[in-house]
Amino acid sequence: PMARSIAKILGVKLIESGLGFFDNTEIGARIMANVRRKDVYLIGSIVRDLEGHSSNDALIQIMVALDALVRASARSVSLVIPYYGYGKQERKKRGRQPISAKMVMNMLAAYEHHIAHIITMDLHAPAIQGFTNLPFDNLYARPILVEELRRRGYEGSSIVVVSPDEGGVARAREVSVRLKASFALMSKVRDGHNQIESTDLLGDVRNKVAVIVDDMVQSGGTAFKAAARLIDEGATKVVLAATHADFCGDVAGKLMNSQVSELIVTDTTPLVAAPAVQNCPRISVVSIHKLLAEAIYRNSVGKSVSELFD
Repeated sequence: PMARSIAKILGVKLIESGLGFFDNTEIGARIMANVRRKDVYLIGSIVRDLEGHSSNDALIQIMVALDALVRASARSVSLVIPYYGYGKQERKKRGRQPISAKMVMNMLAAYEHHIAHIITMDLHAPAIQGFTNLPFDNLYARPILVEELRRRGYEGSSIVVVSPDEGGVARAREVSVRLKASFALMSKVRDGHNQIESTDLLGDVRNKVAVIVDDMVQSGGTAFKAAARLIDEGATKVVLAATHADFCGDVAGKLMNSQVSELIVTDTTPLVAAPAVQNCPRISVVSIHKLLAEAIYRNSVGKSVSELFD
């Protein structure tokens, strides 16, 4: 659906990849049109889908389609990966762990002489761009989320933008500046098993609407605990805005039992089309298709992509 939408915005034809699963679960592909000497944009997030296929399946689908395009003599292939799976594994947090975000980039780098560009959105760790020497654009959903927050009236001195951890400070501060709001930080304290034991709050949230800004929502546990703490500290309402909806488990059910009044996410993943998400009155989805289409257009004609965010 994302690829069809982007193709429609750009006024170009969407070519089907012919991806499918064999009976033994192996993945195959056959590009369903002539791509010889064409500049191709291959679109796909490394995430689960609604048909039960895993993030690993999505990754191999991208690799198989990429190989098929190269062997079909495409002039160049640009990868558009709105949600870069494995992005949270960008470093060793404990001993004897892999750096899986680098491993994924190494897999793509096997085709570095054929890949012209990589386009992603809101990497969990921006330093992942340095895992490759390929031209790389990491787009930001913040302008889209800010526009949606403004449309809902969340702007001005009655709002406090909250970073749920130290890693999201730059993201949340930028949003607070755009919304002319104050800023607060939540600092996690973990026990020996990497579970959150407590959360410290730096900043005043009393009698304000707290807007938690994050890059993704998975189980929602951290954000929902943060929301409860913010309400205890005097916030009148808690809104959660995040780019990626990599939902795990019954997020919609947990949301309805939490102190988060509204959850705003974008459609970088197909999981936002799940019935539980569609039917949850507290979840709103905003589209990033126009932004991706504009980035693809600018990349194809040699215009600046960074101007979209300046």
